[in-house]
Amino acid sequence: MFCFFEVADRLGCDRQTRFLVPPNTKHWVALLHRGNCTFKEKILRAAAFNASAVVIYNNMSKEETITMAHTGTGDIVVVMITESKGKELLSYIESHLTVMVSIMVGTRSMMKNINRGSLVFVSISFIVLMIISSAWLIFYFIQKIRYSNARDRSQVRFCRIASISQFCWS
Repeated sequence: MFCFFEVADRLGCDRQTRFLVPPNTKHWVALLHRGNCTFKEKILRAAAFNASAVVIYNNMSKEETITMAHTGTGDIVVVMITESKGKELLSYIESHLTVMVSIMVGTRSMMKNINRGSLVFVSISFIVLMIISSAWLIFYFIQKIRYSNARDRSQVRFCRIASISQFCWS
């Protein structure tokens, strides 16, 4: 578990940025607002103050995050959250509440990019195509059996007409 602490420059871009971390604090997380400088600069400034992790909240009100390019920042954990979540955390910090956070390594969920209507449409389309394909196969084999039976009956009839039953099948 980590605690968030306040920073004077919420963007973390100024060279004079100071994080207000109480002495003897072992693990803490820097909460920074996206914008004005690179992710790498923000992360390196927080790492200079021994931050265990950096949480950057988006600067756009749409509820999306992006993949951050931050090569060359070492092993520090970096997470991006939405603007609404970032402002919620910031309001707790500004109210002098202790905010604890647990960061777990995982994968990015791709399900948020798929809306339910699209999923239903694709599922129904797949089922309809499977039904049409199955029906086509069934009718194809029925026709093949009917053709085979008709051919056999034709041969028997031609044999009877020709009265050459010794060379024909019965």
